Amino acid sequence: MSFPTIPDITPTISINRSDVINLLLASIAFEELGLAHIINAEAEKIQYILGTLSEQVPTEPPTQDDLIEINKSVNQTLRTVIKNQMLLQFKLEDLIVENPLPSITIKKYVSGDGGVTWYDADSPPGPTIDPEQVPMFRFVITNTGNVILTGVTVTDSVLGLISTGGILPPGAFFEEYRSGEYLGGDQSNTATVIGYYLDQQVEDSDVAYYTEPT
Repeated sequence: MSFPTIPDITPTISINRSDVINLLLASIAFEELGLAHIINAEAEKIQYILGTLSEQVPTEPPTQDDLIEINKSVNQTLRTVIKNQMLLQFKLEDLIVENPLPSITIKKYVSGDGGVTWYDADSPPGPTIDPEQVPMFRFVITNTGNVILTGVTVTDSVLGLISTGGILPPGAFFEEYRSGEYLGGDQSNTATVIGYYLDQQVEDSDVAYYTEPT
């Protein structure tokens, strides 16, 4: 059995979307290879105790108690192997989906009291923020599809780049927080997220409003 080819990763990690998929598949292959060696070792353990292992024979014939103990030992090890196989199966199913439906959403919230209260603020004029307060923004990004998304990047029309290069499993989410400069009058800015499944791009945007006291 040959080893998967792993791309060279230096302290400055630079990998594309295809590399991420290949690395995940390679990690599964390495774990399967390790489990195969464990199963082979357990088989040789039984062969040795029975005296059927080539050029290696027990000094004394095994007793019935010896056979029972070796059977218990092998059984316990194989139970652990089966548990790992189930986890690898789940991992592979998450990675390779029969009907991939990549999807991502972003929600942007506004706070004018230091993050105590958050407003969805999808409709103008939005919450009123006192000039003495610093407007704060909360970004919630969720993978609403059934495949792993890579290259997840969040930007804001006013604040600029929020985060970049993230990997987001199905159903997972993460949050980012930023504070901005207070601007008078009616304000709005739009948060945008993009992500990739292989070469397919998905994106979403959400606008948030706030205004000054009248």
